[in-house]
This record gives sequence, structure tokens and C-alpha cells, in this order.
Amino acid sequence: ISDPEFDDSARVYSLQISVPIIDDEEGTIVGVMRTTLNTIALQELINEQSFGQTGHAELFTATGEELIDGRSESSIGTGELPEATVQTFVGSEQGTDTATDEAGNSLLFSYSRVKVTETVPNWILLVRQDTSEALQTANQSLRNGLLITLVALGIAVIVAFFLSRSITQPLGELS
Repeated sequence: ISDPEFDDSARVYSLQISVPIIDDEEGTIVGVMRTTLNTIALQELINEQSFGQTGHAELFTATGEELIDGRSESSIGTGELPEATVQTFVGSEQGTDTATDEAGNSLLFSYSRVKVTETVPNWILLVRQDTSEALQTANQSLRNGLLITLVALGIAVIVAFFLSRSITQPLGELS
């Protein structure tokens, strides 16, 4: 199975798939069965994987060459990945990291190798999103937690004040 390549005759990206035909008795290759698979369905699947304003998926070859960029029109503002970032995920199986793209946007990305077969070079599926958007829910939860803590602390101070007055006032009258 090859990496997707542009097929000039069909004007689409396609994969070349070849399978050897082996003689059972002699164990020798007597022919090759070959077909071309249009990658439109694969491209559409990756293009559907968008989330938020900046989140999208991308497919890379095992060497880091971009095959499919799933950016929607709403995420066009995101920049290309620097070569150092590409080499980070080319050199490992899977992971999550942060980086800055060429447009200067801070981004959070996760990646994993996609094994087609044992003999085919692995593709790499990368999903990325602008860090501020990706962490927006966590930041909102942190703000809400701090606000609740401050309110609870304020209520505790007021209760402590009135409780201390209820104890000290009778003592003052008594003395």
C-alpha cells in the first residue's frame, strides 16, 4: 500500500495497492494483483474531524510529509507546523505536546501512528487545537472554583464575626 499520490488521469489522490499472487506448490510469485483506491472517503473522514474554531485533524506520512490537512474554513487562521515540531512526532509512536505554529499561535496537539499493515510505512494522525481554546473549559472551571472559594471564605468570616460577638458581648456585659 503506497502513500496517497495525485493521480493525473483521474485528477484525485489515490493509493496504489498491490498483492503478490503466489504459487502454492512452488512458493514463487507468479503475478501481482494491483488496484488503485481513491482517497476521497479518507479525505472526507479527516475533514469531518473538526472541533471548536481551531481544532482539526491532519494525516502525515511516516517521514512527516503532510498528506491530508483537515482544516475547515473556520480554522484557516492556524499556521503550518515548524519542522522541529514535525520531527517530534515523526520520531515517536504517540503522545501529546504543545508547540507554537508558524503563525505564532500556541497549540496543543496529540498524535498517533496508524498501522495499515506490518509492511506499510505508518501514517501519523495528528489532532491539534489552539491552546487557549483547548484549555478554555479548564480555565473556566478554575475561575468558578476560585469564585466559590472566595464566597465560602467571605461567609465563614461573617459567621465567625457574629459568633465571636455572641460570645464576647455577654462577657463584656458580665464584666
